[in-house]
Amino acid sequence: MKNLLYIKPKLTEKTLEMTQKGVYTFITNLGANKIEIAKGVTARFKVKIKDIKTMVRHGKTKRFARKEGKRANTKIAIVTLMKGEKIKEFEALFEAEKAGQKTSENKMKENKVEKSEAKVIVRSRHSRMAGRKKNEKD
Repeated sequence: MKNLLYIKPKLTEKTLEMTQKGVYTFITNLGANKIEIAKGVTARFKVKIKDIKTMVRHGKTKRFARKEGKRANTKIAIVTLMKGEKIKEFEALFEAEKAGQKTSENKMKENKVEKSEAKVIVRSRHSRMAGRKKNEKD
């Protein structure tokens, strides 16, 4: 049986910004070549491809307790589409990411207020502890 090709979108802040320029990033099989990736992307998203660049990201060696292990190698395909072509799924993700950033910024502002109040509490606790130590020494 022939190996099946999988094309999984790679979603990071950088790749979502690149989608505005018509460049999309996917994670694919290690054995896939540019021709197979091009056929898979055109079949799945129904777009015309201008260029494909591929690279292999080697897995890190990690330590698990006393044993060393290695993460799997992955192949990343950077696909440039013809002018005017877009992938609708990525556009929806980009808009959702923009909306999510606005809410996370508001949460950060709320957390700053809580952290500043917590610092005041910690300082008052330390000052009380310092006073107790002075009394114990006398």
